[in-house]
Amino acid sequence: MTLDRLKQLSWIYDLNRLGQSSAGDEDSASVYQRILQHIVNGFEADSGSLALLDKDGKYLTIVAGIDLPSGVIGLQIAPGEGVLGWVVRENIPLLLNGDASSDPRFKRQRERQSNVANTSAMCWPLKIEEGSIGGISVNRAIGATVSMNRNGNSAPFTEDELETGSALLNMVSLALSNIQLNIEQRQRLHELRKLNLQLADAQNHLLQADKMASIGQLAAGVAHEINNPIGYVYSNLGTLEKYIQDVFALLACD
Repeated sequence: MTLDRLKQLSWIYDLNRLGQSSAGDEDSASVYQRILQHIVNGFEADSGSLALLDKDGKYLTIVAGIDLPSGVIGLQIAPGEGVLGWVVRENIPLLLNGDASSDPRFKRQRERQSNVANTSAMCWPLKIEEGSIGGISVNRAIGATVSMNRNGNSAPFTEDELETGSALLNMVSLALSNIQLNIEQRQRLHELRKLNLQLADAQNHLLQADKMASIGQLAAGVAHEINNPIGYVYSNLGTLEKYIQDVFALLACD
């Protein structure tokens, strides 16, 4: 990174603001993309990629990319697979100038494009106190036949830039960790809201069931109050009939 101290502080400040912006409603993918663009610009690179580990650390997912082939974003790779996977597994930064397709450390490297010989790349693991959260890489076209990139630089990266980047990437790791925490918090809030709606719906059903039970009890009480006098009248109809017959018999004797 060819920045003086003041520009580095400004770069870090802007990076921190990008991390804080994830606390809002902005799509996390957009935040990842803007952070990667900020890093690519800061290192005067042409392209780059950002990959994050899942919670179990079993695979990396490429969450942002600049000037990468279509279909790469969202791709899952195992730690140790390819250059970025190797950097994350070994947990060390890496500088590559030229073709690394014959390097036995990097699986599937031969499947890369044929112009890797004219590429300079820096890769870093993203680390926080709790461990690794992913990896990031920036790439620059180099060589006499390569014109200057949009940042006006076609020279290969240096070990000094890799070392400077290693210190600055600690801020990137913190920003990305903050984004992940905000995403998890939003997911929890969403789940809590959903659960609250389900509880409210269940409570409404219980209230309705309680109301229906109360109406049933009321109807049973009313029926009982009606049936009692009816039963009393019905049970005395036979006696009343006998009394009437006796009265009619007396009248007939007269």
